[in-house]
Amino acid sequence: MKKILVLSLLVMFCITFLFAQEEKETQKSFQKDIGFNTTFILQGIFQSNQTPFSLMFKKYTSENQALRFGIDAFFNLNNSDANTGSSSYSNSSAASLSFAVGKEFQEPIEKRWTWYYGGDLVPFFSFNSQDFFSSGELYSESENNSVGISVRPFLGIRFNINPRLYLSAEANVGLQYAYGKNYLKFGDNNVPYTDTKSNNISFSLSPASGLFLFYRF
Repeated sequence: MKKILVLSLLVMFCITFLFAQEEKETQKSFQKDIGFNTTFILQGIFQSNQTPFSLMFKKYTSENQALRFGIDAFFNLNNSDANTGSSSYSNSSAASLSFAVGKEFQEPIEKRWTWYYGGDLVPFFSFNSQDFFSSGELYSESENNSVGISVRPFLGIRFNINPRLYLSAEANVGLQYAYGKNYLKFGDNNVPYTDTKSNNISFSLSPASGLFLFYRF
């Protein structure tokens, strides 16, 4: 009887210790989050088109407020001259790079769910060039560059997988200014090239299509 009582107390102690550790981990206040957009991986597996790689870092200034620092990068090179039997083809390359700096405010709904909102300031750069060939000869070459900045308020929802991992998706609107340079030249030197500059202001709306996976530490 004494052995049974000792064993029961030992089991109860172990269970209490495990629950206490889990509760301690759950209530622990993490200071940083780092995550990436899983759409980059999923579309890379199921689709041939490349998507930008997105990385986000968060530094908490209080329990439910964080500073955000993000980067989006994209590069694509497409050479179609390998398609035999065609006398007309094109070679193209495209790249873009943007940074995000902002503030995030979080409102817990319950243990697993939290919604959040805030705004980012996003400077960006993009580049696109294309060479078009006809009958094996260069017909035209074009190049488009743009640099600018965007103000981007956002609204998102996140699901806490465990105290250290969570998934999130967010929608945003953007007010964007871009300065662009456009260059076009034909292979026939008798035709002059065009070189133009532009200033553009645009408004965009992006649904919550990306899914981020974050790790807290």
